Amino acid sequence: MKKAFSTTTLFVGSDCTGPYDVTLYGEPTVKDFLNQLLEERKEWGYIRIYNKKEKKKSYYISYSHGDVDNYDIPDSIMNAKIVMADGSGGWSSSDFALTVDVEVKL
Repeated sequence: MKKAFSTTTLFVGSDCTGPYDVTLYGEPTVKDFLNQLLEERKEWGYIRIYNKKEKKKSYYISYSHGDVDNYDIPDSIMNAKIVMADGSGGWSSSDFALTVDVEVKL
């Protein structure tokens, strides 16, 4: 599998958590990002997906130890190229915010 992203912790706060600098490789899709996350990181967290074309709507994915807990996201969002990503976390939890720019097809 081609690497979609990597993270670097920018600093660690007093609660042992901190923000990540997320580097994207190539033009990964939301699906690419999720697949790598589930394969490489045995932790839990949330992914929030913002779509520039849908100003007031976000999509959420909950994951835990290599499995997706829940999500109901259109294929057009899952197959959309990520234009921006950031994250934060610590211990065994990581949360990410992804931004895409795509017309949603239901």
